Amino acid sequence: MAAAAALACAAPDAYGAGMLIPKDESLPPLAVKYLRVDAQIDSQVATTRVVQEFQNSTGRDLECTYIFPVPKTAAIRDFAMYIGGKRMKGELLDRDKARRVYEEIVRRAKDPGLLEYMDGNLLRMQIYPVPARGTQKVELEYTHLVPTDDGLSEYVFPLRIGEKASKTLEDFTVAVRIRSQVPIKNVYSPTHEVGVARPTDHEAVAGMETKGALLDRDFQLFYTVSEKDFGLSLMTYRPDPGQPGMFLMLISPKSEVNAETRVPRDVVFVLDTSGSMKPQDKTDKIGQAKRALAFCIDKLGPRDRFAIVQFSTLAQSFAKGWTGAGDAERRKAREWIEAFEAAGGTNFSEALAQVFALPFDAGRPATVLFLTDGRPTVDVTDIEAIAKLVKDGNKPNLRIFTFGVGDDVNTKLLDRMSGDTGALTEYVRPGEAIDGKVTRLFSKMSHPVLTELALEVPGVKVTETYPRQLPDLFRGSQVVVVGSYTGDGDSVIRLKGRVGKKQEEFVYEGTFPKNCKERSFIASLWAHRKIGYLLDQIRLHGDSKELEDEVVRLSLAHGIETPYTSYLVLESAEQYRQYGITVTMAGPSGGSDAVANGAVPAARPAGERFAEASEAMKRKADGLGSTFTLSEAGGRQEASPPAEPPHSPGVVRFQPVPDSAPGGYVSTGLRAEERDFERAETGKTAVEIAQECQRLRRAENASRDLRGVQNVQHRAGRQFVNYRGVWVDERYQGDETLTKVKWGSEAYFQLVRDRADVRAALSQGKRVVVVTARGQAVAVDIDAGLEELTAEQMKALFTDAPGT
Repeated sequence: MAAAAALACAAPDAYGAGMLIPKDESLPPLAVKYLRVDAQIDSQVATTRVVQEFQNSTGRDLECTYIFPVPKTAAIRDFAMYIGGKRMKGELLDRDKARRVYEEIVRRAKDPGLLEYMDGNLLRMQIYPVPARGTQKVELEYTHLVPTDDGLSEYVFPLRIGEKASKTLEDFTVAVRIRSQVPIKNVYSPTHEVGVARPTDHEAVAGMETKGALLDRDFQLFYTVSEKDFGLSLMTYRPDPGQPGMFLMLISPKSEVNAETRVPRDVVFVLDTSGSMKPQDKTDKIGQAKRALAFCIDKLGPRDRFAIVQFSTLAQSFAKGWTGAGDAERRKAREWIEAFEAAGGTNFSEALAQVFALPFDAGRPATVLFLTDGRPTVDVTDIEAIAKLVKDGNKPNLRIFTFGVGDDVNTKLLDRMSGDTGALTEYVRPGEAIDGKVTRLFSKMSHPVLTELALEVPGVKVTETYPRQLPDLFRGSQVVVVGSYTGDGDSVIRLKGRVGKKQEEFVYEGTFPKNCKERSFIASLWAHRKIGYLLDQIRLHGDSKELEDEVVRLSLAHGIETPYTSYLVLESAEQYRQYGITVTMAGPSGGSDAVANGAVPAARPAGERFAEASEAMKRKADGLGSTFTLSEAGGRQEASPPAEPPHSPGVVRFQPVPDSAPGGYVSTGLRAEERDFERAETGKTAVEIAQECQRLRRAENASRDLRGVQNVQHRAGRQFVNYRGVWVDERYQGDETLTKVKWGSEAYFQLVRDRADVRAALSQGKRVVVVTARGQAVAVDIDAGLEELTAEQMKALFTDAPGT
């Protein structure tokens, strides 16, 4: 188990996509037209083929240097670049020569982002000409071993080249094909949204394609192999031994499930046929719903059972009790469904009463698919009363999956019906196809293999896990669990669940370390899920100061926007006036003080606690004013005002903040007014808020829209916050002895060469403050600072420097 822990905390080899750098130092690296990566992994050996094309947008031929960072353990199999019809050969530089080339490029381009690749080898080629207004294509193939231990393997294709991420003009495509003699279980990317296909237990394919992709983060893929029926993998992150650690578990079944081992299931289809479902504006809601229901009926297995409840002003069932899924029964059900007409009101309570009256069997997993386009208007209409009806009536512990069609649904009711039963709500927005969303979800649920999942970890104390209630496990599916823990050491991990009527238990081993600085993405996923859970508790069950305080704390720590934290904090009242933003906050008497009256505003009307925390960070960082010339525009001196205010009161906006926006704090997450967040139940705003909360709760990777990439970064187990253009170590207090080093100097590269932990921090930008293990602060600045460091100065900074 110790070996498994070592792998979980080890960083992979660093390498990345290639660059084409003009000899003319006034020109930046050429734009990437497209990047296509195809990897074949067979029994740990990865063969990666890279095809890139670069665009010369200038009006003249260019002389360029192509560089490609190569993994230390890799062997180049093929490298093809054709210039004037001739196949050209590249030069493979060893680590020392590659380092000198990198230092030269970093100095010239003033781009510290390249520091991440300095430990590897380098493939280099001189190219002339790259034609004016033309392109240059490069093809490369190399092999390397994928690090694997205790069944967990990690494939990485780093992409971020430079401080400012590049963007493909066309597509970025990745396909990873995995073959293994041992059955493949989990396939998971923490960085990108990938589709995964599993043709057999011994094959898996993960892929993605994005147009105009931002190459701002490495492509990372984990996969596990195991002979067990259910695979469980553990990864951990604990940068501070004095604080709780965080973990991520992947749980998945084998892919090949025969008919005999498939668990028979019961499904209840509940369909709203009220008058609002009538065809209108070229949208045939009732027609799409009927097609979706017929599809689901046809997908049932021969041992499954089903029931159908149709409701409008009254509710009626297809049959009394359950119906077997034989050919004749399914044909009759389709005929009954086809006769549905949209008319009448919406009677939730009678429909639910008929569902709960069914004779459920404890040995058969049962689910409910509840589809509606409106709010309860007949009989019981109060949300709390209907929620109580669900709680009291759901004795069989049914999972109720709700589908909200259109924007007139009551989001709080649907989310409570699904959330309180461990299921999900799917919202079908105007213009989206009902049948597409229903059939996709139902297809995923077609082969249940383990239900009523529970995890036990007796060796450590697991304090919080998300999702709070584990979902059922289906063939081809995967459950991603994140949580926090205290204590440390080896522990058994027990996965319990039900296979039909039989209770099963599967035992695994894992190590929960006291200190582990890699896998920082786990912290981000955990924070997103916890914030999503807390926001749902506030939205569905009422305001709570304790919950709001915790949301604010997590939001600031991880750069995740919420209705209680602003995505933009300006430096003065004058800047608010400049950008036309009027933000109010509650005054001492309960009224509000506006910016126009001279009050320096907080984040939002609900932002008093956020403002206090933000001001604390500001006061601490203001001491840097004597060290740096701080930017008033987040490091962009040339920034111009946005075309429109970054935020308009009363409007929910989920797109990224414009790069030109000024201020000290930019983040991502759920952007909504507090009053809308807490009060909205129906309408476009309410549905958008519900979808964003669900997105946070279900986060599975660190894709761009889930990260506070603008202002919060993790490097070598540390967190850095960008304050007015300076990346500041969270441990910096402002009273440390501070050594200032000039960016790009010999002293700077001495730190880069000798201190891998500092190098990771310095790769963020040209202005960085990092605290050493000795409690000293190193400030790197592009304008001034020491250009050489003596042995005595290094000794004073680092506890393990030579001579200490």
